[in-house]
Amino acid sequence: MNVDYHPNEKLQIACRYAEIDPICLPCNTFTFINNENEIEGRYQYGGDWFKI
Repeated sequence: MNVDYHPNEKLQIACRYAEIDPICLPCNTFTFINNENEIEGRYQYGGDWFKI
């Protein structure tokens, strides 16, 4: 199972209108449960991975 948070719809529309790639936005959070039932994730695009 994993979750990837993307910009909300209004922000996506604004980026598309301005021809800006949303990857440049300062925050993205990605988390998942690995095969060992640990929670892994990272905060911000290209950020360091963490494990809970």
